[in-house]
Amino acid sequence: MRRARTSRRTFYEHFDDREDCLLALFDVVSERLVAAITEAATADGTWEERVDRALGAYLGALAAEPELARCCIEEIPATGPAGRARVRAMNRRWGAALIALVDEARAHDPALEPLSPEAATVITGGFRDLVLTALEDDRDLIDLRAVGAELLRRIVAPARVTGPSGGRAG
Repeated sequence: MRRARTSRRTFYEHFDDREDCLLALFDVVSERLVAAITEAATADGTWEERVDRALGAYLGALAAEPELARCCIEEIPATGPAGRARVRAMNRRWGAALIALVDEARAHDPALEPLSPEAATVITGGFRDLVLTALEDDRDLIDLRAVGAELLRRIVAPARVTGPSGGRAG
């Protein structure tokens, strides 16, 4: 509490315990991220440009405060059922946003494949783990922007003619 420059009394007037404080922090950080990403993704441009901007907003915010990002990614699930529930809810929001972005793109390019909720979950969870690894390796998070955009493009790219094995030819 010394680092936060607040008294124990003031802290406990606002929070039940440290876990409650950490969960409140996650809520504030998550809402700010969602607002920044939504703004970037809903601006004019092709869906690829919007995905790129959304990834840039997300990664830029995390890169600006890497310790806070690491805390939210690693510590919130470890707080127990309340933390895991918040993480699942946030993952559903990210997944729904990806699905909506792809659905909107499909309105302009019907050849694109729809994005299933399961695929959106894999993307959000895998990308979160990639971000955590980059943070642990002290890599520049902005470098992950191209990886995220490429992953989404590959998943929703029009299906190709299948080869003799039944898989995509390519």
